[in-house]
Amino acid sequence: MIRTATVPHRAPDGQADRKGLRRRIVVEGQPVAKPRMTRRDRWKSRPCVTAYRAWADQARLQATGSPFRKLAGRDVRKVTVRAFFTMPPSWPKRKQEEYSGGEHRAVPDPDNVLKAVLDALIDDDRYVTAVSCETFWTLAGEPPFTVITIER
Repeated sequence: MIRTATVPHRAPDGQADRKGLRRRIVVEGQPVAKPRMTRRDRWKSRPCVTAYRAWADQARLQATGSPFRKLAGRDVRKVTVRAFFTMPPSWPKRKQEEYSGGEHRAVPDPDNVLKAVLDALIDDDRYVTAVSCETFWTLAGEPPFTVITIER
């Protein structure tokens, strides 16, 4: 689903600069961390693995137009990730208002979110020379999403 900016930290999906060197992708849904997978996950998936695979398919679909195709690692130099998580509904309204739009310092860690993005979108991430990942709480009433900026 393609949506335009509704809040200041949100950019239009698929936005690219004039030369095509920078591309911005918005993936709807709760950001996920890369789980530690085992051989058993091939025939009996755990919920965390199923959630990661569904998120990765959606991210690839947004980035390449196909849930099966990844970006060529040789074409990617810098990846910036901004993940926005929803607050738990069990939190009091006061606490939700206090953390709304602020930094997310809970599980999953930014490095695990970044690992999920790199493994889902890029076929060979050894060519990526610069990475950045920030995690935030969404604004009140805003659905969760992930903004991925890829530069060549």
